[in-house]
Amino acid sequence: MPIDVTNLTYIYFKKTPFQADALKGVNFHIDDNDFVAFIGATGSGKSTIIQHLNGLLTPSDGTVKVDEFLLTNNKKKNKNIGKLRKHVGVVFQFPEYQLFEETVEEDVAFGPKNFNISKEEALIKAHKALLDVGLNESYFLRSPFELSGGEKRRVAIAGILALEPDILVLDEPTAGLDNEGRDVIMSLFEKIHLEQHKTIILVSHDMDLVNKYAKKVFVVDDGKIVAYGKPKDIFLSYLGHGDLEIPQIYAFCRLLKEKGIDLDVNKIENIDDLIDQIDERIQIKNG
Repeated sequence: MPIDVTNLTYIYFKKTPFQADALKGVNFHIDDNDFVAFIGATGSGKSTIIQHLNGLLTPSDGTVKVDEFLLTNNKKKNKNIGKLRKHVGVVFQFPEYQLFEETVEEDVAFGPKNFNISKEEALIKAHKALLDVGLNESYFLRSPFELSGGEKRRVAIAGILALEPDILVLDEPTAGLDNEGRDVIMSLFEKIHLEQHKTIILVSHDMDLVNKYAKKVFVVDDGKIVAYGKPKDIFLSYLGHGDLEIPQIYAFCRLLKEKGIDLDVNKIENIDDLIDQIDERIQIKNG
């Protein structure tokens, strides 16, 4: 399901003393089965953008088109938002705080049951989603409140996957997790992306994650998209100022350059590339 956003404008508290122009003529396209990231300082407009993708917000002006679904500022024409939300699943920060049912399987089945399917079918979808996030049958009848933080987050993610969305929107999905938990969750989303061919839209302040997983990056600043492209191109040409930091791998290259070791950063996308570049420089130095 491709996404086309055209001249998207959104105003909070319109025509009140608290009016704030959150988005100012945003345009972008996301291909089907893509893995993209939106990055920017706090308050830049990232979260406002993604809330338009499943109709949590509707445009003050402009259009949001997700496959055949079209959202405009004419609320009377936005009749299929319920169906749109089945296709676009949003995983918000700390989704485990939304768990409330007595058992894990009931919590995951809650969403599908709201789309008028039988309890039995909803449980089938719930069980599959739980298996997809690495939680086997031993978890199905457990209370979600007895699980670890990482397990709760998997249950919450399974609740979104049980709706079988075509697009997954991840708003700071690794917030509050340690490095191991972060890697586990992101590896899970990468697996879902590759094996189930879902479009992934990531919002994150963690530039290392963005650099590792995203194929395309949109930079949001003051309600506008000010740059987009491949992660490496963005990080080498645009970032390093304001609240945004470059990934550690490129920060390390900068430190090496200050020490007189000038690597070809255009050939570096991961740790293995960095090691190869350092090894090449050592061989040149040693003749």
